[in-house]
Amino acid sequence: MVKSPVSKRRMSPRTLHRILLSACVAGILLVLAVTGWYLVSINRQAAEEESQHQMQERARDLAQQADQPFAAVRSQLAALAKEPQVVSLFREGDAIEVASQAAEYKSRFPGALNLRFFLPGGYALDENSVPPLSYASLDLLKKAEDSNGPVGMEALMFGETNQHVVMVERVRGQDGRLLGLIHLSLDVALFEKALSGLKLDHAYVELQQSVAGRPLVLATAGNVAYKQGDPVTASLANSRWGLAYWQGKTAGVSAAEGGEDLLPMAGGGALLILLLAGVVVVYRKRKPAGPVPANTGNDAGVIYAGAVRNIMDGAHPGLENLVPHLPGGLSSNAQAAPSAALWGADDITLIKSTTPSQQAAELEAMFDITGGEAMEPEAAAGYIEH
Repeated sequence: MVKSPVSKRRMSPRTLHRILLSACVAGILLVLAVTGWYLVSINRQAAEEESQHQMQERARDLAQQADQPFAAVRSQLAALAKEPQVVSLFREGDAIEVASQAAEYKSRFPGALNLRFFLPGGYALDENSVPPLSYASLDLLKKAEDSNGPVGMEALMFGETNQHVVMVERVRGQDGRLLGLIHLSLDVALFEKALSGLKLDHAYVELQQSVAGRPLVLATAGNVAYKQGDPVTASLANSRWGLAYWQGKTAGVSAAEGGEDLLPMAGGGALLILLLAGVVVVYRKRKPAGPVPANTGNDAGVIYAGAVRNIMDGAHPGLENLVPHLPGGLSSNAQAAPSAALWGADDITLIKSTTPSQQAAELEAMFDITGGEAMEPEAAAGYIEH
């Protein structure tokens, strides 16, 4: 017997076995639940990362497609800056002559609003021209003159009457020395053209330009209903523009939803295991006890208590022989005999059965207080009178 750590009561091995079995089942279910939750979380995270990676790749691909019309203009403008006639004009001409020759090359650029040639430092604010040569344009020209890095394309005065796109290209001599600058103004319709050729499947895109830390939307394409949450962005080359991309759930998140589908499966598996464990416990509880095996001399699995325990301990000498199969007593095949403590008394093992009439006669004789033979009625009367 084992004492309960809480109630201090003794528990049978069967009860202890059930408690241990229940604890094991609960522990297994807990481990399975934690493991399932961990696997689902890992799977979901991996699916989300994979989906995000795919969306990023898709955004880059769309940004490259959207940049193609602008890339064509940049290539054309770079080629113009390297033409021998243009290089010679900037090297030998004065500011007025250089500026006057720019109009001859404007027709080479479809959608061009204005084309300007400037010698280094020969540019100034001009708000009366179309489009105006604003401070923003002067900043781009100054940057091109003072640095060797690329000068990004930029949308100026967007949303106003004189809105336009600006590109700046350097003119250099054979020795690499800066000879002048080319300033090209383009129609903003080029933005819509850049996005019109995109093939969008359940997606929405915006061509944006950062202005004071906020995105300025230059053009859009796709279904605006998919504009939910944070977009994936990709930059356009040699510009201040970026493509914001939103992917619809029907096409882009099937991999991520695959991880969520495992959650009901894991819960169903845990529930199935719980039901099976319950069936096992109920079956073991209701299973009928088998016949008590005969004592073969090995009493390691038998526990004696109460009066039987007292008899075995010698509290009642001789009674151990009356209990079949009791350790220390006679075997079931041996004849019971009275012990020394009962010597001289009636052998209770040899009492024979009697009929009811015999038992009545014996009781009458046992309670006869006269101590002699029974008297005739007449004698009894005379005895009373005397």
